[in-house]
Amino acid sequence: MNIIGINLAKQAETIFNTTKTKLGVSIKGTQSTLDARLDALYTKINNTSDLTNARIQADAINIIKMHERINLLQLQTKYQKSNLYFDDFIDATGTSVSGVSMTFNSTLKQYENNTASVCAWKTTSITSAIVPSKCMLIVNGSGLTGAEYQISRNGGSTLTAITPETLFSFASSIATGTSIVIRIANINPNGVIGSVGLIWSE
Repeated sequence: MNIIGINLAKQAETIFNTTKTKLGVSIKGTQSTLDARLDALYTKINNTSDLTNARIQADAINIIKMHERINLLQLQTKYQKSNLYFDDFIDATGTSVSGVSMTFNSTLKQYENNTASVCAWKTTSITSAIVPSKCMLIVNGSGLTGAEYQISRNGGSTLTAITPETLFSFASSIATGTSIVIRIANINPNGVIGSVGLIWSE
């Protein structure tokens, strides 16, 4: 009986030491309470989740870019254009915008209308190497029913209506220039803008 008792005691000690190594000094670890330790664990889990979401979003953006480049090649053949330009208005922090009242979701890298009213969204100006004469706008988002899309090639001073995913030609009466701006108005409450791309040519 003593031998059996000693063996059991050694097994129990091994299990205890293994568990103690995993848990630390106690189940509280270095925190003052068990609640504090659980909160710390939840924070680590949430941080991992945020990093994963950011990676997924980055991959999604890259997929969208590749999709638009494929569209670019198809449009070159369809409209017999040798020089087509593409910009996704994306910088290191997400879509680059100016004077936007929408909320930027840094995890999903998208703009969200969290208000009870319609609102507008506008990109910062990008400079084209040419004066655009034809273009096509691509918008990825949700809750955009009834939204109004506009484009400018003079930095936003003159805005002209444009329909996404439809070839648009600038009329001779439209102000010219190489400073491109995209504006989306009448965005519904809970509306989301994930990405915006523009393809253009001379």
